[in-house]
This record gives sequence, C-alpha cells and structure tokens, in this order.
Amino acid sequence: MRRTALLLVTLVSIARLARGQAAPLPATWQHWQFAAPVLMEDAGGSGLVTVNVPLDVTRRAAANWADLRVVDNDGRETPYVLYARPGGSTADWRPATLLEPSFVAGQFTQVVVDAGAESRVHNSARLQITTATDFVTWVEIAASDDARRWRVVRERAPIYHLLLAGIGENTTATYPDSISRYHRFRLLDGSRRYDITSVDLAARVTSAAELVPAGFTLETSQEPERSIWTSSGAVATLPIAEVRFDTAQPEFLRPVVVESSEDGARWQRESSGEIYRMTERGQPRTALNVRVPEKSAAYWRITVHNRNDAPLADLQPVLQTVPRRVVFRPELGRSYRLVFGNPRATRPQYELARLVDASALDAATTARLGDARPNASYADPAPWTERHPEVLWSALGVALAAVGFLAVRTLRTG
Repeated sequence: MRRTALLLVTLVSIARLARGQAAPLPATWQHWQFAAPVLMEDAGGSGLVTVNVPLDVTRRAAANWADLRVVDNDGRETPYVLYARPGGSTADWRPATLLEPSFVAGQFTQVVVDAGAESRVHNSARLQITTATDFVTWVEIAASDDARRWRVVRERAPIYHLLLAGIGENTTATYPDSISRYHRFRLLDGSRRYDITSVDLAARVTSAAELVPAGFTLETSQEPERSIWTSSGAVATLPIAEVRFDTAQPEFLRPVVVESSEDGARWQRESSGEIYRMTERGQPRTALNVRVPEKSAAYWRITVHNRNDAPLADLQPVLQTVPRRVVFRPELGRSYRLVFGNPRATRPQYELARLVDASALDAATTARLGDARPNASYADPAPWTERHPEVLWSALGVALAAVGFLAVRTLRTG
C-alpha cells in the first residue's frame, strides 16, 4: 500500500512536468526562485530517501547550499541532512629516534630511525630537512627488525623543497604498512649532504572522496619552465576539492601549485603537490591528483612546474567537486520538492543530523530530482532600496542640489 501511494504521487509529479507546469509554491516560499520535484518510489527499510543535488542546482543555489529546503505538497518544511563523501586522511604523528646519520659522496645521504620497542603500524614518514637551497630528490626506504638485515619497502619516493621558487614543499614519504622497529631512509642524491634533523612516523588512513568534474573551462598558456591553466568564468558557489590530471606520458614527475582568486588578478595559494608516473620494483606507481581544501572562488589557476623539462604535451587538468546529497524522511502519501535560489537564506539547523549516523545515510533509498522550475510567485528578498538604486541616487541628487541652492542663497544674503 505504501509503495502504491508513493508511486501514485511520483506519477502525478511526472505528469505535471510533462505539461511543463509545477504546482505554485505557498507564500512562505516566495523568496525562493526555483523548485524541483523529488521523484521517488519507496523510502525502503531505513525510512530515509537520498537525492543527489545536481551541479546546475548548486550553481543557482546560495553559497554552501545555505538556501536548500525540502518542502512537502502542503508547503511544510521537512528536515534533511546535507550529506557528502569528501574523503581525506588522518595521521597520528609520533617522533622516531635518529640513529647513524651518514653521507656517501656521489651516492646518498642516509639516516636510520628507531620506532621504539612497541609494535605500532606505520606507513608514512615525515622528514625534517634543514636546507638553504631548493631540492628535488628520491628517498629509498628499507625496514629491519634488528638494524642489520634490511629489506627495501619503497625504492623511490619523491620529496622536494621548492620554497625559494615559490612552489612549496613535500618531505613526506609513504610505504606499505610496517611494524618493523627500524627504518632506513636514503636520499638518493649524492651531489650534496642533506641535514636530516628529525623523522616522524604515522599510520596514515585515507578514504577516497566522491568526486565529479566541476565543468569549468580551463584556458592554457606556456611560460618558461611552467605550464598554466586558468579557469574562465568559474561559478563562485561551486566549491573545488581536487585537481585531477590526465596524460598518456609514460614517465614524469612535476610539482603542481593550485591557486584561487576573486578578481582574476590577485591570487592565493590553496594547495601544492606533485603528479608523477613511474615504475618501482617492476610495478607502476602513479599520482595524478592534487587535493584542495574545499573552497569556492571566482577563478582558479593551476601551475605545473616543468623546470628544464619539456612540457607534457597532452597534460590536461580537470577541476573536481564533491557532490552533495539531501537525505530526508518522507511521510506516506506526500510529495516533496527541493526549493532553492534565495541568496539571503541562512543554513537551517535540524536535529535529524544528530539522530542518524553515516551508515543510515549511506543506506538511504535513492531518489532523483526532476527538472527545476521557476517560482511563479517569486518576490526578491532584497530591500526596496537595493532593488531600486536609481531612486536612491535620484533622491541623493535632489538633496545635494537643495543643499547647494541653500548655500548659494546664504552667501548672497550674507
């Protein structure tokens, strides 16, 4: 019975869409410009329904989706959770004891570290290197239980320090999970001695983000030692979380800087990293993405530093965004719409976000959003003076003219 009722509501909604009509929004929602029907069949066992917020809705919604509202067929506001899978990583860093720092001219700088007697899993090492010059090099990582017999666990991990060049630095190397007490780090640049002052270890746990292309057009240009891509007309409400690269180049390593701007002239660094493709211990190893702390901006710029290497001819970056989902609990026999397009709305606060956990949100039944329609009864929420600035300027002109007339009259009669 429940399935039949919800299916009937869905069919009615589809019929309205086919006629190009949408039921008018109540006066409560007159300041929201758009409404899109939620097309669903059944809320399933969890009682929750999830609907993806398309990019075209995000582009027209307020920043950070603050104006999204779920409204039933009687115009009542329905609580929801704005859900995303941003991914990320966590790491609990702890210092290791440095042993036997050494340098072999023409071969490597080496340091052995003691992780301690306690067997704790680790897979990342952060090297503190004191340097007065920039560098790019590789690190060979070996593990041992007795500091005498070694097994290489990572042949070539890239690290760099390019602060003087304005690019950034990354002196963190990763390797397979290890519980070995001793680890040996060799910087495979024998042209100089590296001053490694400390090494921290951590078990880094990474979860993949759900990402989709943001759809921004990037214009490319070439400058000495670097390739640059700049977005043209980015949408300020669409946050960027990653830059993903595509190339058929079989082997390379390039530092990358990601910047944002509100005017296309003044730029702010948001992230840096490196992209590469190589073969290590007979196995391919690839990194073609640079994460960005999620942010909205009017313009984006991606710079790949080639240094003295030729540019990668087919390299193409794509800006990625994390899609949002609206998750709510529908009532039997009711239809729902997602309304949006009110730049003055503030983010709602519902207790539902504290009552359901991530597993329940993941298990929600998938619905889809129909075509968005303009609100026929839309009324601009901006104050009257903002909507009619010409009146304000006219009044100001009249006032200035009156003041000028009085001033002239006062001078004449004085």
